[in-house]
Amino acid sequence: MLFKKRFLILIKKGEVCIAFRKWTRPSVSESGTLLTPVGQLRIKSLQLVNYGQIADHEILKAGYNSREELDNELAFKDSGDIYKIEFELEVADPRIELRENTKFSDEEMDQIIEKLKRLDARGKVMDWTYKVLDIVDSEPGNYAIEYSSKLGYEKEWFKLNIRKLKNLGLTVSLTNGYEISPRGKVVLKELKKRIKYKVVMDPKFEAGINIAIKIPKSKYEKTVAFYRDILKLEVNEKTIDNPTVSRTHEVKFGNNVIWLDCVGNYTHSETWLQLTVPDVEKATNYLESKGVKTCDELEELPKNMHWIQDPAGTVFNLQKTS
Repeated sequence: MLFKKRFLILIKKGEVCIAFRKWTRPSVSESGTLLTPVGQLRIKSLQLVNYGQIADHEILKAGYNSREELDNELAFKDSGDIYKIEFELEVADPRIELRENTKFSDEEMDQIIEKLKRLDARGKVMDWTYKVLDIVDSEPGNYAIEYSSKLGYEKEWFKLNIRKLKNLGLTVSLTNGYEISPRGKVVLKELKKRIKYKVVMDPKFEAGINIAIKIPKSKYEKTVAFYRDILKLEVNEKTIDNPTVSRTHEVKFGNNVIWLDCVGNYTHSETWLQLTVPDVEKATNYLESKGVKTCDELEELPKNMHWIQDPAGTVFNLQKTS
């Protein structure tokens, strides 16, 4: 149940204590409460009435200047029954004090985040609470139609759901548009931190198909012959432009590919493996947070890849999942 601005002003002054609505189903209940921008209303009575029962003095108490004005309001909906709602302004809007409260414990923050998660779970849009808070923070003062258009949401859906954030003290309704509250800014900062943490801390590593064997030049021909002539595997030489690898042969090895790399500065062979990840930069940040640094000086490679080593010295090529 919503009130236009002019009615809210009269409610705040104590001049309006009745409302008329045409509903197929009431959106308030007797003895219940209703939060409005001017405070919390207590619903004293909810009564189904016939139009002819509405007295002129009740129309004035509802904030209308004439019966014709009420008629136009009721005619806005084609179907539904007419209800008379009597109410009183009970207390100031508790959300006003709530939205200014920026000091809360870790436990309270967890509770707020959990409430947002439940709103996300019940909504038809994934992670909508974060997206709405973020855009309202970065572009305050816009109308619902502007936010919903940029986010790809329906306007009425946006208006309905941003009220849920307002009820948590996270957003503020302005005369024109919306803005994020001081409390909302603190929560948004925490959300961003947790989202970044989750992205950084949850990379998905998968084994790649490529295996490179770094072979000293003195043993290279015999090694190629071993795979080609003794094991009878499919072996093909490939051209390569790399300052540390003079020649390379591709060996089909089941679902994998072995690369026989001829290197002149090795005294013994080494086996290098491949790891693939959805996002190389985020995976690299995660590895560095665990003390695993890149070692790209080992061998030249494309900019969107890295070399890393396990504690035993095994080298892995880190690249984006194809």
